[in-house]
Amino acid sequence: MATFRGIAAIGTGVLALLDDAWARDPFVADTMETSLIRAEDLKERPFAFGVTLLVHRVAVSGTSRNTPPTVDGPRRPLSFEVDFVVIAWGPSVQRELELLGWCMRVLDDEPVLTPALLNRAVPSVFAATEIVQVVANPLPLAAHSRLGDDRLSAAYTARAAGLEL
Repeated sequence: MATFRGIAAIGTGVLALLDDAWARDPFVADTMETSLIRAEDLKERPFAFGVTLLVHRVAVSGTSRNTPPTVDGPRRPLSFEVDFVVIAWGPSVQRELELLGWCMRVLDDEPVLTPALLNRAVPSVFAATEIVQVVANPLPLAAHSRLGDDRLSAAYTARAAGLEL
């Protein structure tokens, strides 16, 4: 079962997936930077060309909380969801749209974050049999406006099976 560090590992895992795909892509020549950010970091451009990931919500998933709690023994797993937006940064709107489209293609082609990827930046968090699924999840307009910026972005949800606190 993933440790409490699983939420952080998901953010770095998504960025590692994008970094790996960028390195394999023979059609890209630019150097792409990636970074986890907070909402207040949107006030300044983080780099000339790249992708940021902003986690805007973490929630317990109610779908798998039907396992009864135990008095003695191991705790039940805490299934959770991490909602995030991928934000493209570039020298022009055209380059940002191209980069965002590329990111969306990668996340659709590779919607499963493996333990090897998740444990790269945050070691020993996910067991060898645990995965995280990433699915597109468009933000409602009200939620998008709460982020405080009109950056080009795409919204996703990462679903993890269990977290041991």
